[in-house]
Amino acid sequence: MDKASLDQLIEACDSLTIPRSEFERALVLSGLSLSTFCDNFSRRVAHRFLAGTLDFNAADAAINSLVAFAFDPPAREPEAYTWAVYHAFDSGEYSHPGDAPYIDPAERYTRPELARLVASESSE
Repeated sequence: MDKASLDQLIEACDSLTIPRSEFERALVLSGLSLSTFCDNFSRRVAHRFLAGTLDFNAADAAINSLVAFAFDPPAREPEAYTWAVYHAFDSGEYSHPGDAPYIDPAERYTRPELARLVASESSE
């Protein structure tokens, strides 16, 4: 699946009401396995967030939408990369114990976690 198609799907997730059929259609059109599709989608979201072309709320909505689609029933679990991206965004959704009120959780937790994850891609 090309970047433009992934970007279209990511942008649609910002509404938080993206129908499952949009993901199903994208998965079929991609010709990829579910796990590869999810990793590609997650990687694109992570890279765009780090590059500043996708804000936290839109990126978080995209990852949450992907996980809601791909891992229902809950017995299925994401591959390591998708799971790591999901957890990075999850950690940016709330203030952590001990953080001062002015701390932005997305900057304190999400951005560094994603930066480490993306850096590890280069060393593989």
